[in-house]
Amino acid sequence: MDAVEELDCENGFGQKINGYALYSKGRFLGFKRGQRAQHENTALIQLENVNSKEETTYYEGKRVAYLFRAPTAKKGSNIRC
Repeated sequence: MDAVEELDCENGFGQKINGYALYSKGRFLGFKRGQRAQHENTALIQLENVNSKEETTYYEGKRVAYLFRAPTAKKGSNIRC
């Protein structure tokens, strides 16, 4: 598979196929909202290494997993989703 290569970033996580990362870290910014109403069914996420509107087209509509580190390990890992 020559289309798979390592992602060029400072921490070296992930792989990319055809220029898009299979997974990438992100940050929850909040919910989509107007001046008065907040829409909880639409979350705003800022992705690492995605800096322009053209780069976001691949990630639109994709699912997001919330992962966190728990204080105790279960099933051999302390990462939960």
